[in-house]
Amino acid sequence: MDRRGWILPLMGFAIGLCGMTAWGADGLQVKILSTVINQDLKPEVTFTVQDGVGNPLALSEVTVRFMIARLDVYDAQKGSSAYWSYNVRTQTVPEGYPNAGARAEQATLDSNGTLTQLEFGKYLYTFNTALPADYDRTKTHTVGGQIQRNVDDKVFYANPLYHFVPNGSDVVALRKVVTTEACNACHAGLALHGGGRREVGYCILCHSPQSTDPDTGNTVDMTVMIHKIHMGEDLPSVQAGKPYQIVGNRQSLHDYSKVVFPMDHRNCTSCHDGPQGSVYKTAPSIRACGSCHDDVNFQTGEGHGPGNFPQQDDSMCTACHTAEGPEFGISVAGAHTVPAKSQKLRGLIAEILEVTDALPGQAPKVTFSLKQKDGSAVDPVELTSFAITYAGPTKEYTSYTREDASKTSSKVGEGTYTYTFTKALPVDAQGTYAFVIEGRRTVVLEDKPEGMQDITVVEGLMNPVKYVAVTDTQPVPRRQVVSLEKCNACHDQLSLHGSQRNVIDNCVTCHNPKVSDIGRRPEGVGGGQSVSFAYMIHKIHAGEELEKDYTVYGFGNTPHNYNHVLFPGLLNKCDMCHVTSVPALPLSSDVLPINFTDKDGKNVRIPPTSAACNSCHDNDSALAHAELNTTSEGIESCAVCHREGRDASIAEAHAVKQFLNVIETMGPPPTAVEHWSMFLNQ
Repeated sequence: MDRRGWILPLMGFAIGLCGMTAWGADGLQVKILSTVINQDLKPEVTFTVQDGVGNPLALSEVTVRFMIARLDVYDAQKGSSAYWSYNVRTQTVPEGYPNAGARAEQATLDSNGTLTQLEFGKYLYTFNTALPADYDRTKTHTVGGQIQRNVDDKVFYANPLYHFVPNGSDVVALRKVVTTEACNACHAGLALHGGGRREVGYCILCHSPQSTDPDTGNTVDMTVMIHKIHMGEDLPSVQAGKPYQIVGNRQSLHDYSKVVFPMDHRNCTSCHDGPQGSVYKTAPSIRACGSCHDDVNFQTGEGHGPGNFPQQDDSMCTACHTAEGPEFGISVAGAHTVPAKSQKLRGLIAEILEVTDALPGQAPKVTFSLKQKDGSAVDPVELTSFAITYAGPTKEYTSYTREDASKTSSKVGEGTYTYTFTKALPVDAQGTYAFVIEGRRTVVLEDKPEGMQDITVVEGLMNPVKYVAVTDTQPVPRRQVVSLEKCNACHDQLSLHGSQRNVIDNCVTCHNPKVSDIGRRPEGVGGGQSVSFAYMIHKIHAGEELEKDYTVYGFGNTPHNYNHVLFPGLLNKCDMCHVTSVPALPLSSDVLPINFTDKDGKNVRIPPTSAACNSCHDNDSALAHAELNTTSEGIESCAVCHREGRDASIAEAHAVKQFLNVIETMGPPPTAVEHWSMFLNQ
């Protein structure tokens, strides 16, 4: 890539004025207007191609590829269906690879078709592939396109779809089980197979039951493959020692055995959100169910229920597995009940009503309510754990105190209690302090389906947070950097540390700049790792992209290694987590450096900007760059180059061009050395 595209962002506009494509004319819009089947049985596709603002484009500015597939509906009422492509190829494992010579059929794109200009911006594509003479004219057919436009160092893609019935009937049958929007809640922007395939409706045209990976023998049918990928390390076959792998283009090996789904696998509706999203309930199948439950041998019946019931096809699935039924039962919905969302749970709702005696040196008194969702009172002594925390100051937490309040809270009314801390606020306490309640109970669910073992659920309460002015005139809440809603877009519902910590405002009280895991490390393991929130969360999500190990020791001296984490979105797209699109420099003076003891027992102090940036950019050159631009007193000069408006701003360095709506296609940012050498050579 020509990295000069990173210098002087407005240069693109100036070039546009000289006769080249202006930035305002970037983008790509493609619409299929019609599809007909000629007498020679070759489909003809009429389509338009425009830039982002609606100007027609010449064929010379784009590359065009199409495919066509029919939709086979097995049960129109239940919605079971799959595509079957007319464009196929035989894939053979080359010599020198395991399973050399193995062959398998795969759906593919049409090749060597004919393009004709009807008018500027409107074109006709005639397939090279002819449909069979006996093709079913009564079934829904779908044409999918893969159109690409290159503008300087940016690439734009479009995946237009067109549904029709060749005999002229209305399109009734469609397959819309999963939407692209649901995928992008975690993935930020699907961009597969080199970036050109971005719509689920396009993916399913190729990833059909007819497509198989010859190297592994695994089907790449969307239904099976996607379930298995998202199950990852929890697949029974993977846990039994057999990796789940797919061999792709140019013999590239893709191992999904370490994938960790960020929420409960039973939360099917997180993906199944299309008009036919309920098909997993109404049309259970060996194909779908066996993809996750791959320790079941349906042919022999081994593992298929207590009776090891054999099943040759899907005709009997609904005889036992009805769509709806009791929670945790054998209905599809029941079997996929997420324990934490069970309707049988009575709910735990806590509220901090008042905090008094909250001046420096005083022991705070907290008045709170604890009830169930029906309004009935709960005594803290009934809970497995119940604690109240105060932490401060909110400008940047430097200390916290958590005390067990389960047995020492005093009842003052029905469902209302008080707790007085045994440890007083520091005599030098300043600003605003946060007070947080956390708690949980272990529940054995009643009315379980007959024959089921006891179902035990850990039920946690949503952490209430109250900000109290200690020396401030008014409470000053903690700054909001990330949002719980954005976390839950992937995680569904945060539930950490035994299901009792689930609100970010609670997380940051403990995970402050002064906290490390040193107290949890077994003897001889070495110094600690910082668990400061920004540092830790960046590292966890960067996962396999990190160059240096990040292992944190938790409760019971248990090591948690995050080096294999596969972030599903774009690490450079900060607003997947942050409340703003791009964090701003310079950071507030309230943000403190982080401190922890390293493996050699030395105290490590990392200035705040470096702590945030180097938590992801952890290679030696990035660390050296940060150190070079920090004085011995810890004063950072990061904002000189990386603040908004500079050529190396955070937005530029992360390739985030909001006005272009192009993120991942701009290539990697230049290194600091490259950046300045290019700038000086302009």
